[in-house]
Amino acid sequence: MLQARLDYHLHSGFSYDNETPMEEMCIQAAELGLTEVAFTEHYDCDPADSGFGFFRPPFYFAELGRLREKWGGTLAIRAGLEFDQPHMYQGELQKVIAKGQFDLILGAVHFVDHRSVVSAAYFEGRSEAKAYRSYFDAVLDAVKAGGFEVLAHLDYVKTRGVEFYGPFDPSRFREQIEAILRALIDKGMGLEVNTAGLRRKVQEAMPGPTILRWYKELGGELVTIGSDAHRPQQLGFGLGEGLQALEEAGFSFIARYERRKPMLTPLLSP
Repeated sequence: MLQARLDYHLHSGFSYDNETPMEEMCIQAAELGLTEVAFTEHYDCDPADSGFGFFRPPFYFAELGRLREKWGGTLAIRAGLEFDQPHMYQGELQKVIAKGQFDLILGAVHFVDHRSVVSAAYFEGRSEAKAYRSYFDAVLDAVKAGGFEVLAHLDYVKTRGVEFYGPFDPSRFREQIEAILRALIDKGMGLEVNTAGLRRKVQEAMPGPTILRWYKELGGELVTIGSDAHRPQQLGFGLGEGLQALEEAGFSFIARYERRKPMLTPLLSP
């Protein structure tokens, strides 16, 4: 029986694209029977991003501290960030990390050539090969730059790409994807299973089962899971399916993080 009861990718009103109070997300997590959550708020440095300059660490940590006191031992609340474009903004990454005690930094790529990779503008005039390869090149650059613990939604580009090119076939980009996975393993970084894709047209977690299997075959062990929820009703969505996919790929443990150090928890009850 699957036992991990955590959601390691949540957003609240401290992210630019959300107005939900952090406490409402905690209430929903408790109602779902979760025991641990991580608020990985957006931190965006590209002036083209709507979230540029939005995140305010002092207010975020003040509310996080209040809720930790309120929920006590019933719900562990981790402090996190989803940092965009770490290969381009290492200086800014180190500055924000110094502003509080974070438990988990997710590294993400949302933009290529200053265009959102889920915007129509990114795909117009690009072949499938060009659109995907340019994105995976940027992801590899992000992993090589490092400074974070876990790579978020490795194949995020597919969530909009399927509307232009049809079903995503990772085998067409296996060399690039495996280079990303090897870099993660070599640097001791983890891979996120982001279940938000299950509520979108692509109908697949990010990454999907094939890439999870490759990661495991290459020796990858550190995996986290998160719903990427921006609303209480999205919290926990698809976690069961994601955990099942991890089990089927051969994983026995899932990673939790405290003060940016991983701790492994069994996927299955003893």
